[in-house]
Amino acid sequence: MPAAAPLYWRVRGIFHVKSFDEGGKITGTNFYTGAWAPAANAVMLADGDADGLPDAWERHYFGDLDESATGDPDGDGLGHAQEYGHGSNPQNADSDGDGLNDHAEVMIHGTHPADADSDDDGLNDCAEVVTYGTDPMDADSDDDGLNDYAEIVTYGTDPWVADSDGDGLSDKWEVDMGLNPLSNDAENDPDDDGLTNAQEFGYGTNPQDVDTDDDGLGDYAEVMTHG
Repeated sequence: MPAAAPLYWRVRGIFHVKSFDEGGKITGTNFYTGAWAPAANAVMLADGDADGLPDAWERHYFGDLDESATGDPDGDGLGHAQEYGHGSNPQNADSDGDGLNDHAEVMIHGTHPADADSDDDGLNDCAEVVTYGTDPMDADSDDDGLNDYAEIVTYGTDPWVADSDGDGLSDKWEVDMGLNPLSNDAENDPDDDGLTNAQEFGYGTNPQDVDTDDDGLGDYAEVMTHG
């Protein structure tokens, strides 16, 4: 919201705040009241020195109105106007403490400089960009239904490949069905019903249950005999 522009919103509801360890895993979470809702009357953000920065913002961070829109006391490459616009701290080059400085977040990666985990997948932005090479703005980089944290930390699958073991079965389906997403098991038949995992995947049946719909006809009979 630019200074001296009308503000038509008030805060109520809940904010969710998370903390992370060095590996990008969530270590703490808290909820605080607050959310956006329409206000009855417009509120003007005072800008007595007409520098494009709200007076309250300048006083909050600097205690005076002596700053300019282009000032950059934290040396992160973002001027005050940019820091204000993106909700970052002009006194801290890495406002959210995720390991990426604010300039890199805003100008290179498009992430939120005041949110350590912009896509809320459980990996902080720096871990995604520097360590894992995943998309910090997409919780599921390969769109396979498993988010990046689950792929990297829980299952060890490739967050950029929907079928990590190349067996024709998606990682998400294998995980959901209790199979190994890192082993080519397309031709296995764990429930011994006569249908391979690949066939069960194709027909939408459960490779761990001989009668997926519990109707008294085994999956093989339904598919191969009765159609």
